[in-house]
Amino acid sequence: WRKIMFMDYGYANPSAVYWAAINYDGQVIVYRELYETGLTYEKLGQKIAEMTPEEEWSSIQHFVIPHDMFKQSETTGVLVWQIMKQGMNKFQPTLIQGDNDRVSGWGVMREYLKPYPGPDGKTTSKLLFTENCNHAIDTIPSLVYDAIRPEDVDTDSEDHAGDSVRLGLKSLKVRPTEQGYKPKQEEDPAVERFNKKMKRLKALGIR
Repeated sequence: WRKIMFMDYGYANPSAVYWAAINYDGQVIVYRELYETGLTYEKLGQKIAEMTPEEEWSSIQHFVIPHDMFKQSETTGVLVWQIMKQGMNKFQPTLIQGDNDRVSGWGVMREYLKPYPGPDGKTTSKLLFTENCNHAIDTIPSLVYDAIRPEDVDTDSEDHAGDSVRLGLKSLKVRPTEQGYKPKQEEDPAVERFNKKMKRLKALGIR
């Protein structure tokens, strides 16, 4: 299974970092949570590295971080994500900027939460959490609509876990299937060339 990470940063408010695995049915299984206040960017990086076993490093496809971490620190002039990455020491995943279109992001999240019958006949969804992700389990169901923008979430609510997961899900390219949704897989270039060649031969009457 491939894995991704995603986060929402806060200091007075909690930083919410999650690790997720994507199975062969396209389900996103969130299996680890870091939810803590008072962490500087560097300390957060250290904590993330401590919580990520070295044997997982090669399977993590990317780490989605908020768009505002691509700005310069007011005190050092260094890009914020670079400060965090320094704290991560030898653990250096590929960082990508999260898509901050909140409305479309919540729409994607709703799609992932839609129930559907799994292979065993039991109702499941495309987004699952293990029981140790306490804050995500507690706060995401409690999110409420914004009074002015009903397609958005009220930012005065405890939306840190929700924002983190929203960014992570938005980073995945998905397509509908009978089992829900699966990440879109790019065709192997060699297979694509072979298929084109066979089509040309067929057009010439050669099989």
